[in-house]
Amino acid sequence: MPKGGLIYPFLLCLIFSGRGLSAADTPDRDYIYYETERCLFQFGAPEGWFFDIENAQSEGKSAIILPEGSNFYKFDMAIYIWIYNIEVENYREFITKDSLRLIKEYPKLEFSKTDSVFFDSTRYALYLETADPGGPYDIAYAGYIGVGDILVIYQCDIKDRYYLAEAQARFREALGRVRVVIK
Repeated sequence: MPKGGLIYPFLLCLIFSGRGLSAADTPDRDYIYYETERCLFQFGAPEGWFFDIENAQSEGKSAIILPEGSNFYKFDMAIYIWIYNIEVENYREFITKDSLRLIKEYPKLEFSKTDSVFFDSTRYALYLETADPGGPYDIAYAGYIGVGDILVIYQCDIKDRYYLAEAQARFREALGRVRVVIK
């Protein structure tokens, strides 16, 4: 992951405390929030999926989104989220460096496509699609959202190629459900 401070979420922290990731006050766990001094992020789970902050934190991630019926230890598809508070001078250059980091970590990993998803009228998330997910590696997609000094990385993993089409739809849906309010 990039240099800079990984923002470790605190389960059920108050959104008004200044900084932190919190679960929505709804029992269905459809949304989580991250607030900084300059902006408020709302992350939405795809329909039929839910957030697990507590277990994700235990693995050094900010959050994980899982399909209903799955859990942190047993799933066929998952979307990991990391939130970093870092300055990124060149957003596209950072994505290139991070994709190279992934290739070093998974030597058989190849990226086959780059695409984007608008999550409001002026902001978009860039994402990379891998060539052979569910085979020699689990990573299917890596997505990047940059707003000010906050960088959010999404990573979608699948356990088998069978899940690729649904994983792509849910990954794009998750990226499209991000909302940012600048204060």
